Order: sequence, then structure tokens, then C-alpha cells
Amino acid sequence: QIFQFYNNAFSGYSELSKRLTSFKNALSRIEEEYLGNDQHDAYELLGIITSIIDQEFERVYGETSDEFEYTYHPPHNSLLMSPRYEYCGSRCQTPIKELFEVTLLNQITCLQCNKVSISFEDTLNISLPIPRHSNARTLNESFKIFTKQETISDFTCKACGPGMTSVKTSRFWKLPEILIIHLKR
Repeated sequence: QIFQFYNNAFSGYSELSKRLTSFKNALSRIEEEYLGNDQHDAYELLGIITSIIDQEFERVYGETSDEFEYTYHPPHNSLLMSPRYEYCGSRCQTPIKELFEVTLLNQITCLQCNKVSISFEDTLNISLPIPRHSNARTLNESFKIFTKQETISDFTCKACGPGMTSVKTSRFWKLPEILIIHLKR
């Protein structure tokens, strides 16, 4: 009975093993880091596969625009998320981008002249820190840390030059249908 159980439990294993080996070999032809037998995170694999599919759609159906960036001087006490700051994103909307693409709005303010620089960043996932010094280790706390204002000590301001101190804030501009979150160790 043990022999019969073993045969039933692993009867399809040989075929599955062949398919997984074939997939790994195909992937290693595209991504050299998958040559050999090193262990990789599932998160990294998902990122590589979605990136490959996205690049293939772009190659077949059109090109994407470069990173969109501009600078402005906001009026005093203005709301950053005003509709007048529009961002169109990539020209080529692939199924991967429609499902997974997050657009971040990054604001850097020079503390010398108060000039504000705005840039948009498209990504297919978000890496969130895990709160270390809190009893409430929730996803909400991780998002608060991610969007927390940070000081940059060696910033090059277009008006003041290099070596300036600035503050950077990141906000979500566009959320996807499916948000992929990676929790940093």
C-alpha cells in the first residue's frame, strides 16, 4: 500500500519537473542571473516575468515615453495634488501596466530658496519597510513610513547649485487595479 501511495502521489512529478526545467532554461536565456542553481525570491521572479511581458508588449505595440519631469514654484499654501499638475504616463498602455503600474509623485523642496521640483515615477510594485519600533506593525504603518518626508543633505538645486539641503516627499498619484507590495526585511 505504501508503494501504491507513493506512485499515486508522485505520478505527475516527472512531467512537472521537465516543464519547470524547460521554463527555467528559457528564463535563463533572457536573464543571466537565472543561470545555474542559485535560489531566488518569488518576488524577484514575479518582477522579472512581468517586466519581460511588458517589454514584449512595448516592442510589438509601441514605444513608451521617457520619464516626465518639470519644475514649478507653487503659490504659498497651495495644494500639491491640484488637478493642474497633470501627468499622462506612458504612451503605450500594456496589459501589465493597466493592471500593475503605480505612479508616484515625488516632490523635492530646496530649503535655501524653497524651489520645488516635481517628478513622476512609474513602477510595477512598491517596496514597503516593516515598522521596527512599533507594536502596531500594520500595512498602514508601512505606508506612513514610505510616504514620510525625508531630508536630503547633498541636493543639487537648479537655482542654488550643489550641496543644498532639501526635503523629499513621495505620494501616490495613480494606483493600479492590482497593487503588488513587497515588504522589506
